[in-house]
Amino acid sequence: MSQPIEASETVYTAEWLQRTKVATVPATHAAPILGVGPKAVVRAVRDGSIPAIRFGRKMLIPRQVLLEMLHLPDLSDEAPAPGVPEAVSESRGPAVPEQGPAA
Repeated sequence: MSQPIEASETVYTAEWLQRTKVATVPATHAAPILGVGPKAVVRAVRDGSIPAIRFGRKMLIPRQVLLEMLHLPDLSDEAPAPGVPEAVSESRGPAVPEQGPAA
């Protein structure tokens, strides 16, 4: 019997934002980076204060927009700092080990 795959617990910080290579960040993940609650980010997207791409109810904020808002440099071409997790969209959790032939 195979073990269940555990989701990675990425901590969304300004350092993560600087070093990740994702193009967009969900509004709910942008909230801790901006130091506000998710509802505040959603309101800011709705009123146009934060530009976002919308797919139905999902709101994706371009990474570059967040970097510019926070006056942070883009460090995505540099090696990740110790303790900075990889982006969720770059790594969808641990790889599932291949199952050998049934015995």
